[in-house]
Amino acid sequence: MKKYFSLCLILFLFLWTTSAQSHTLHVTDDTDNNSQMGNDFNGGNTRISVGDQNATRQGFAQFDLATLPAGTVSTDIDKATLRLFVRNILTPGDVDVHLVTSAWNEATLSFNSSPTFNATPFVSNVAFDFNDQDDFITVDITTQVKDWIDTPSTNHGIALVPDGVNIKLASKETGRHPMELEVILVGPVGPAGADGTNGSDGAQGLKGDKGDKGDQGDQGIQGIQGIQGIAGTNGSNGSNGSNGSNGTNGTDGADGTDGVDGISGPKSVQVFSTAGTTTWTKPAGVTKVKVTVVGGGGNGDAGALTISGAGGGGGGAAIELIDVSSLTSVVVIVGGAGGTSSFGSFCSATGGNSGREGGGTGSGGDLNIAGGVGDPYNATSSSGGPTVTWGGTGGSSILGGGGSGGHYNGVVRGGYPGRAYGGGGGGGGSKLSASSVHAGGAGAPGVVIVEEF
Repeated sequence: MKKYFSLCLILFLFLWTTSAQSHTLHVTDDTDNNSQMGNDFNGGNTRISVGDQNATRQGFAQFDLATLPAGTVSTDIDKATLRLFVRNILTPGDVDVHLVTSAWNEATLSFNSSPTFNATPFVSNVAFDFNDQDDFITVDITTQVKDWIDTPSTNHGIALVPDGVNIKLASKETGRHPMELEVILVGPVGPAGADGTNGSDGAQGLKGDKGDKGDQGDQGIQGIQGIQGIAGTNGSNGSNGSNGSNGTNGTDGADGTDGVDGISGPKSVQVFSTAGTTTWTKPAGVTKVKVTVVGGGGNGDAGALTISGAGGGGGGAAIELIDVSSLTSVVVIVGGAGGTSSFGSFCSATGGNSGREGGGTGSGGDLNIAGGVGDPYNATSSSGGPTVTWGGTGGSSILGGGGSGGHYNGVVRGGYPGRAYGGGGGGGGSKLSASSVHAGGAGAPGVVIVEEF
């Protein structure tokens, strides 16, 4: 039963993803500049350097939104995510994302001919640490992409400005994991495309159970008796009679029963990700829903003079299949940091606890899952122990990881917020000579996902 439910869950998630109308936009121009080599052009390099160690290196990228479906407007955009692949982490730290305000191209951009960009970033403190090397970092830039859709003439791309960091990102010239912009559109699913070619035959199914043993065959006919020898001396033995005929075969065993049909994918999906109370209204024709509820991630503890902060716990989760044929609406609550999320009285999930108190729990679901526990604090010492310690990483939810713990990079840093829905915040860092408290990262809000059948 567990294997069957897992297969159905994978099928549901696949169908939900494919019906969300996701579009991947590849970068059209990407490069970097270098303050020590003011007239160099780096547009053909296979890596984009962003750092402020010894020299200032800023990264630039822009995307062509014309590849979205014709007639796309800003209200069609559900979410836009910038995806970066980290090739090397030389020094961990933060990157700020700024809006470029003048035209440029990668072939002619140098430090002395760099385009202008807004002094205030529209996304701040994107964290990079050693665990991110050879992995992806994602940044939500939904609001900025909507502005570009409304006013295309302002689309000159983005600038990546370092804040105590030294990293190298994959460029489009490397041929492996260049920058991408994933745009998810809302609205009805378009008409079905033409049928694809048939796939190759699947692997042979498991062998069926052995049939019942057949009835024993009838006994063969007795052989003819040999001729009696002549009286007197003993005659030779008569020849053996022929073997009797074989009995008839037994009947075949009955066929096994057919397996249960798989469940069809959802007609539509609604995602509630803003903390607070709202209402789910049943669309016409919907009789059942599959609800996934995730509680908010717990806040990370603050780091102090002699101890770093522990990571906050991940939010719990509950998954339930509900008959809504007699309902018209259900109250939905999305928990903020450490808060409880629920779908009416059907199922709920508590938020993760602050610091080292553990993750949240799910209840009322067909499947209830506990959130991950945040990493513990680390102590600093003036008598032989470490004088600088990192904060604990926040606990994970079923949808992803918690925030990284605060660390020391010239200055002690606070914890980072949870990365995925329900992820716990990272604990604040600690340095023995520091006098201030370094705040823990905020837990990520919960989410309620309703798949409608």
